[in-house]
Amino acid sequence: MNNCDITISQSIDETLYYFFELLKPLVGPPGPKGNQGSQGEQGPTGPKGEQGPDGAKGEQGPDGPNSFTNYTISNILTNPIYTLYTTISDTDFYLINTSSNSITIILPQISSLTNSKRIHIFSDVGGNLSKNNLIIQTVGTDTICGNSSITLNINYSSIQIAANGLVGGTGKWLVI
Repeated sequence: MNNCDITISQSIDETLYYFFELLKPLVGPPGPKGNQGSQGEQGPTGPKGEQGPDGAKGEQGPDGPNSFTNYTISNILTNPIYTLYTTISDTDFYLINTSSNSITIILPQISSLTNSKRIHIFSDVGGNLSKNNLIIQTVGTDTICGNSSITLNINYSSIQIAANGLVGGTGKWLVI
């Protein structure tokens, strides 16, 4: 059979074989390899893997101050001026009565406190702050809400302040 005689009885594989055989003399040697094409688009994100095991549990830290077990409650304060000391508990409650006069409380300097931490709670029990104010004053470079003092002037009100430690060498009292 010559290469040009293709009969219907041949299978498709045989037909393709003869077809390519006919093309061989017409095709030259392969050319040089071309440049690599650009990168295609990124495919979708795959499924999330399983969560790894939990890490080892760290040591328990020391107990912190507990305002429910380590606190003091003052007698009712009525004198015009009080200076608070550093040797009182972590949390101190002060009952204030300004019926006769205004009261100024001078806070301890935060740098003198243990761990530079303390909480003070002041509560008006006399109901006369609108006439005779409670003034809470800091010392040194300490501040309370960015000022050297704050004033309470609403009858029967309370305020809670906390020493926030030293920030850049300056003590910060926060109203909480």
